[in-house]
Amino acid sequence: MVSTWAYDLAQAIQFLHALTPKLIHRDIKPNNVMLDKDLNCKLGDFGLCKTVTHSLRTSASRASAPSTGVGGYMMTGHVGTYGYMAPEVGPDAVDADGQ
Repeated sequence: MVSTWAYDLAQAIQFLHALTPKLIHRDIKPNNVMLDKDLNCKLGDFGLCKTVTHSLRTSASRASAPSTGVGGYMMTGHVGTYGYMAPEVGPDAVDADGQ
């Protein structure tokens, strides 16, 4: 059952990232993952989501990007729930504004 939920959640994330423009959820945590009456996993709470409208940079420019860049996209602001943030975008990381 848990592997099915993980697969459902991965499909939801893949769907969001395949949209044009891409949609980044930015607050995936257990409280934002729900089950419907048939025990299908659903992703909710899009209050902190952000759209990404630019295309990814070339691999050469990505290699010289600061470590907070994720796949050519630079997070600008520390949002989400601290305990569930990736280290590269957590409150101790430096964002694109140098803060």
